[in-house]
Amino acid sequence: MASRSLKKIALQADLVRNLTFSPDTDEVTLQRFLRAKRSHRVRQLRFTDCLVLPSKILLGFAETCEYLQELYCVNCVVEPCELFGLVAMKLKRLRQLEWSIHEAHFYASPIGEYIAEIATCQRSLELKINAMYVDLVATSAHAYLLELILERCPKLQHLHVHAVRKETEDEHSNAVCKELMRHRPAGLTTFTYTSEWVPAPGPPAPPVTPGRWKPRPIFRAEGIIWGNICYNLKLQSCSFVSFDDVLQQKVSLRGVQQAIVVVEADSQAPSRLHGAISRPEYWKDVRSLSLVLQPPNGLLFPRGAVALQCYRYPMHLFFKICVSNITELNLTSFHFNCDVDGSFIVGSALPQLRALALAPCGVTNIEALKFLARGCEDLEELDIRSERDSNGECPCESCETPLSFFAADFLRLHRRTKLRRLVLDETMKLSSLTLLQECRVVELRLSLDSFPAEMSEAPVFYGTLRHLLRCNTRLRSLTLEARTVPLDHRFLASALADLTTLRKLCVLSGATATVDVAVSFVKKMEAMLPLLEMLHLHYMTARPAMRAVTWIRQRDCVWGWLGNGEQEPSAGVFLHHRPCIGCSRSTFIGLAKPHNRD
Repeated sequence: MASRSLKKIALQADLVRNLTFSPDTDEVTLQRFLRAKRSHRVRQLRFTDCLVLPSKILLGFAETCEYLQELYCVNCVVEPCELFGLVAMKLKRLRQLEWSIHEAHFYASPIGEYIAEIATCQRSLELKINAMYVDLVATSAHAYLLELILERCPKLQHLHVHAVRKETEDEHSNAVCKELMRHRPAGLTTFTYTSEWVPAPGPPAPPVTPGRWKPRPIFRAEGIIWGNICYNLKLQSCSFVSFDDVLQQKVSLRGVQQAIVVVEADSQAPSRLHGAISRPEYWKDVRSLSLVLQPPNGLLFPRGAVALQCYRYPMHLFFKICVSNITELNLTSFHFNCDVDGSFIVGSALPQLRALALAPCGVTNIEALKFLARGCEDLEELDIRSERDSNGECPCESCETPLSFFAADFLRLHRRTKLRRLVLDETMKLSSLTLLQECRVVELRLSLDSFPAEMSEAPVFYGTLRHLLRCNTRLRSLTLEARTVPLDHRFLASALADLTTLRKLCVLSGATATVDVAVSFVKKMEAMLPLLEMLHLHYMTARPAMRAVTWIRQRDCVWGWLGNGEQEPSAGVFLHHRPCIGCSRSTFIGLAKPHNRD
């Protein structure tokens, strides 16, 4: 139950077993529940993005739940050693733990001190948990800290690690995965590793010199270089496979519901796709699929591999006969030539699809959204983006084509599908704002960098954006990416002024700003958006360095700490120098999913 209803629970309920605290929870709320003496009955305790609560208060409340079996504190700042000691010595009935390891500057002590303390503690101190999820920033120190804790988990059977990569290369992320696999607990039966890259928030990099494109990593059996993988160590199965290996039954997808399948783009690829229809039973358990098209081993293409016209019919048959029951499909790494309509292939064969992630080249046809509306009536989420290489280049020429979506396209989508979430990533190009006229999604992520510079810099652009966003009275969550737009842009705040139904707003700017500018923007949004519950901002300092500000509405009027040495009345609390909340730019459609991500 949400923390807003906590007063009734605390005073009236005879038995509370499952308890969830939302981000607006404060110390007063926790004390109210403690006074009612109900915490000893709690079996499941969930703190959801409770960045307002200090570690001592959060863990102190958990300590009173003596019969606690499940503790969730992902994206809360809890001191690692305090959490370890609490679970090892007090919460001995705990069986499931979900938590986060943040960047070092969020903690009271250096990570090295936590490592030394856990490494030297008594060997008899053990965690009795059998399932753990940990969300960490991918560094060697964090990986080592986690390894030390896992050594004290002899009964652990299920482990899920989500690594957030802050660097441009995948080296730390790969190292984390490899080290954890090498030092995993002996009794582990499932290991899931997911990752996401947090791109630098500054202005877009200048164009790369032609010919410098780097091909994607060549497929290797361990698959961990891709950063999203599920191992079932008991069944010796893996979610990351080669299409050829499945056909030849070198690997089996029996019992595998989520799979990443690599298709090698040689001259025989279409015939192999066609040949798969003779063995649909190989794919019958898959419900979530990510297809990756890559150049043949050893070959370097000037661009990435693309599916030509000869792929069209074999792919249609493969989808229709082998995987027609899937509910999620990711084709952001499967690119199409300009004469191949990926949306038609999907819409004509996958009637149960609920979530679709496509590269822009898959929706270049003027009737692309019509095909999806006609064939995917259960569609709830549409994500259009292209995976980029390490230079920031798109491996597909067709993805560079500006897309023309029209109001009628989205009117048709809303009439025939269940679309509620739309992501138009910065890696795609849009020719106009017209699509927003009939867009009625509940959650929208839009990049201002997708529009031509001469268009997005004109004052009329923001006036049009304001008018079109105002038309969507269903909109509850908006993420606006704007690498080059400063927070004090004279039209940015006014473009958002009429979103009276909005609950959550993220503005991810890559332009330089000061704390005062960020605070001023928050105060404008607080005044203009009456239902706003959370606001998260990114901006760059003069150094340059990325900074984040979070504002969370509280139930009672408080004195908001503005971050510039001042306080003033506010309906919410300002959080400076705290972990981010709700601003993940990655997609996990068709992939193993981290927790606490949209």
